[in-house]
Amino acid sequence: MSITGRDLHSRHQVIAVVDKEDGEVVTRRLEHENGEGKAFYTGLAKPSLIGIKATSYTQWFEQMVKDLGHEL
Repeated sequence: MSITGRDLHSRHQVIAVVDKEDGEVVTRRLEHENGEGKAFYTGLAKPSLIGIKATSYTQWFEQMVKDLGHEL
């Protein structure tokens, strides 16, 4: 299972992914409008555990990751 955390914004998100093998943390910025975020989650091993910073409008994100077979 992959472990990722994110800071979700209206146009982008900043993610941190933990490599469970060596503990390395990698950060990236993913844009929403160009589909970069959805492509990232589509490529994650299923199921992945996804953490999210509490924000206002997240229903679209919650539904997307559920549809892709991940746990939020």
